[in-house]
Amino acid sequence: MSSKVHRANTQTLDYHRTYPTTLSSLLFEMEGVTVLIVGAGPAGLATAACLSQFSIPYAIVERESCSASLWCNRAYDRLKLHLTKEFCELPHMSYPVDAPTYIPKTLFVKYLDDYVERFNIQPKYLTSVESSTYDNDEKCWSIVAKDMSKCTTVKFTAKFLVVASGENSAENIPMFPGLENFPGDVIHSSSYKSGKSYSGKNVLVIGSGNSGMEIAYDLATHGANTSIVIRSPIHVMTKELTCLGMTLAHRLPLNLVDKLLVMAAYLIFGDLSQHGITRPKMGPMTLKSETGRSAVIDVGTVGLIKKGIIKAQGSISKIKGNIVKFQCSKRMSFDAIVFATGYKSTPNMWLKPEIDEEDEKALAAFMSKDTSSKRSLGDIILQKIREKDATVSTEGRPAVKLDSRIIELYKEVGQLLSRYTSGKIPKAFKRIPSLECWADVLQLTEPQNWSPNAVYQATRLFSSNMNAKNAVRFYEAILLPRLRHDIKQNKRLHFALYQSMKKSLYKPAAFFKGILLPLCQEGNCTLREAVIIGSIIQKVTIPPLHASYLDEHSSFYRISGVKLIVVVAMFTSYLNFEANYFIKLFLDKKYALPYRVLDAVFAHFMRFLDDERSMPVIWHQSLLAFVERYKNELEKKDKEQLSRLLDNQKHYLVTPEIRRELRSSANRGEKPTDMSIYILYLLTKPFVPNKLG
Repeated sequence: MSSKVHRANTQTLDYHRTYPTTLSSLLFEMEGVTVLIVGAGPAGLATAACLSQFSIPYAIVERESCSASLWCNRAYDRLKLHLTKEFCELPHMSYPVDAPTYIPKTLFVKYLDDYVERFNIQPKYLTSVESSTYDNDEKCWSIVAKDMSKCTTVKFTAKFLVVASGENSAENIPMFPGLENFPGDVIHSSSYKSGKSYSGKNVLVIGSGNSGMEIAYDLATHGANTSIVIRSPIHVMTKELTCLGMTLAHRLPLNLVDKLLVMAAYLIFGDLSQHGITRPKMGPMTLKSETGRSAVIDVGTVGLIKKGIIKAQGSISKIKGNIVKFQCSKRMSFDAIVFATGYKSTPNMWLKPEIDEEDEKALAAFMSKDTSSKRSLGDIILQKIREKDATVSTEGRPAVKLDSRIIELYKEVGQLLSRYTSGKIPKAFKRIPSLECWADVLQLTEPQNWSPNAVYQATRLFSSNMNAKNAVRFYEAILLPRLRHDIKQNKRLHFALYQSMKKSLYKPAAFFKGILLPLCQEGNCTLREAVIIGSIIQKVTIPPLHASYLDEHSSFYRISGVKLIVVVAMFTSYLNFEANYFIKLFLDKKYALPYRVLDAVFAHFMRFLDDERSMPVIWHQSLLAFVERYKNELEKKDKEQLSRLLDNQKHYLVTPEIRRELRSSANRGEKPTDMSIYILYLLTKPFVPNKLG
């Protein structure tokens, strides 16, 4: 695409002290503003300072009443930077010489205060960006924002748009069955300040990242009976180990640094698996590099877990009253729940991907041109339901005649769902998944008229309480048409519908068969739809292989994950954008795949060996992702054929990268050299602490 979006580095937490909104800070000269910065956290402030050093005109907007509001308003009292001050300085300004090695919250706030004053940064506060579009003719961005202090709309134009709102802009609170009826306090870590008010109470911390571990430690030291949910494997490091790893990563291969860090962590903490803490298969530095997940920096929490002061728990099954039931069948009573489950980024709500004329021409080769169907959303949903009902009826289900009172009841439920915004949903609606004739009853509620929030509640209900086969019917007949209709009508996806799609991945196999597969099969998936749905796949962890057995007669019901995408690519249209786009997404997840799946992906690309058409960029990017991840798993003859493919299908930027990856790789089954065997032996030799001299 021709439009450019520059994203600032936001590895440090955002935010800073309140400044008065004066007249001088509200007035921006719209003509000649080269750069608009969205977000006045550390990333936005650093960008503004760098631009001012080069005398580049800019404006900076912030939706809160202060800059760095996460640090000022939403950070707990004992918070410190987990990295040494040398790693956390903003450009062109160091910390004072007498500053401590690990900067506490109050000092970091003062540092940002001085930074704003030194570079004369004047953000426009209480200004929330609502939409942005790129004008290819004018070569500039048009941004619409709301000035909440004046209740007016402001329009900005800028040559460059910098999104510096960070990854910590909106709270992420997962939903558990029964959470809405929990009688105690339920807060997000952004609202947590101190454990003083929880002394003597039973508190459950959900989330085992750095915030969750530190909050659990703070609660325990203030006298709370603390439990923490540790669902996923995590690396536990000390601050010193983390800094050592970052230094070594500039000089040594990541896999070697990982070996050293894991060995050192074992020496310090011992075997933590008996305390409910397991280690990921991927090393800490590689995990950070490839997935963005950081190791947990211990502040004393592990010691309290080993002593039994803090109790580590597994995944939650459901919540009933103040009783939390875990998947191991253990039940415990709690007075408060703290969600340390992170944040989610919000730019996807207003940053609109634009398609220029060049993109349209590239897509024309493989996008469907059939526009004869002009059905409404209601027509589509009703047709899908009837098709599924017809399929089920042929399987022997007897027809069910509904009582007139049932019909009237669920029509009223449908009216309520069309106006639903928040709160409890009707009990009659919650009973639908347990009904034998659920599809007939669901049709009475007129799903095409549900509000977006009602769609989210319905998706939660059906994905949690239905088997995969019925969930597929709901996804394909109700959810998918609604998602596509909203994207087509509004050029973006409503947040509640976005959450609905995310929730549908609760059943991955049903998601593939009810949403992704039909989307690819229909052949009219738009670029916007693919990008939005793909963003969900990128963010959510999906089991790559639900079933290791692949049978040609039962492929739709025995495969999922990458295997399903490979099958999609095989039977969809000859040059299919969405299939290639989704293939790239799954390849980027770097799954360890069986050879037969790799061979299938290889065969997919080789279909284009003699194709005279020019492949779109996404095809080349997919091939690059495949070669980067699996180059050492390809046979020598496969690489020779790929070289022939690259002679025919070329891209001036991507093809040289693919050739470089192929040249620098080993072959499948290739015998390693004696030196490589010796090095591998040294790095994988079991470490026995009690034999150290």
